[in-house]
Amino acid sequence: MKTKKRSSRWLTVLATLLILVGIGTIGVTVLFPDRAEKTVGQVRIATGQVVMKVSGQKYPRVTLGPQGNKAALDRCDGSFIEMGAYHLEGLQPVYAAHNACKGEAILPLRVGDLVEVTDRGLYEIVDQRDLKKTWSTTDQLLGMQGDFILQTCYYGENRMKFIALAPAEDAPRTQ
Repeated sequence: MKTKKRSSRWLTVLATLLILVGIGTIGVTVLFPDRAEKTVGQVRIATGQVVMKVSGQKYPRVTLGPQGNKAALDRCDGSFIEMGAYHLEGLQPVYAAHNACKGEAILPLRVGDLVEVTDRGLYEIVDQRDLKKTWSTTDQLLGMQGDFILQTCYYGENRMKFIALAPAEDAPRTQ
C-alpha cells in the first residue's frame, strides 16, 4: 500500500510540474511574444545546422521557386519565391522565403559563406544587407553585388536579411 501512495504522490508532483511549465510557457509567449519567437527561431536554426552536419551535407541548401507574390510566399513550399513586387530596374531577382519555411537556412550565414542552390550548384555570399520590415524600399537593395538575392526575416525582430549570391568560382575573393 505504501508503494502505491508513493507512486501516486510522484505522479501528482510530475503532473503539477508539467502543468506549471505549460502555464509558464503560455505566459511567456503571451507576455513576451518577440522573445519567444526569437528563442524558437534560435532552436530551429541550431536544429537545422545539426541535421545538416549529421546528414553529411557540407553547405546549407536552398531551392529557388517560381515567380510569385505574397500568396505564393505564404504557401510555404520550402522554396525561395521570386518576388514580383521586388522587380526594379537595376536590381537582381530577389527570392524570399518565410523564416519558418526554410528561410532560416540563411540567417546564420555571412559574406564569404557558401550555399548550395538546388539545380544550380555552389554559390558564395558576396553581399549582405539588413533592412527594417517597415519603411524599407527595394531602392535600398540597389548596388548589391551578385547574380540574385535571397531574403528572409529574422525571428522576433523587425528586420529582414538580404544576401546576394554569385557562383562560387566567379565570386570576388577577398584577401
